[in-house]
Amino acid sequence: MKYPRFIILTAIFGTIIIGSVFTFPKYKEYLKVAQKLVNQKTFLENQAQYYREIEETFRKLETKREIVDKIASILPKKLDSASLINYFNTVSQKHGLLLQDILITSGGSFPKIERIQRHQITLKLLGTYSSFKDFLVSLEKNARLFEVDQVTFSAPEEKDIYDFEVQLTVYSY
Repeated sequence: MKYPRFIILTAIFGTIIIGSVFTFPKYKEYLKVAQKLVNQKTFLENQAQYYREIEETFRKLETKREIVDKIASILPKKLDSASLINYFNTVSQKHGLLLQDILITSGGSFPKIERIQRHQITLKLLGTYSSFKDFLVSLEKNARLFEVDQVTFSAPEEKDIYDFEVQLTVYSY
């Protein structure tokens, strides 16, 4: 009777040891894979949250498209000479000035920020002082960034008609 118990106990104990030796490494591998899976799941959840936030921000920007376009027009990607000439011609006519000449030159990059390009514009205008003052107010109210560098004018040849020369700086990137 002692032998069958001994054989049964040895068989059970042997099975446990052999099972542990062969299954424990697989169990460790299973735990590593499970941890990787949890880490990947967390990463994907964080990434999904990030994209939801981007979509929400994009929707908010779309509702304010007009404001975003205005901000983009302050510092355009490139200098559009034709639209600038058209703008100066339209504004000068609106305020009763005659645009006699316009000269646009590129002056290089902005100090410390090489992406931003500086462009010089010289306008020669003919008109009254009040018309010129209104013209400058229009430039100031424009969304585009104009920097008035210098204003010169000559004495009127006729009643109140002055020759104005305005040097402006505009920027693009």
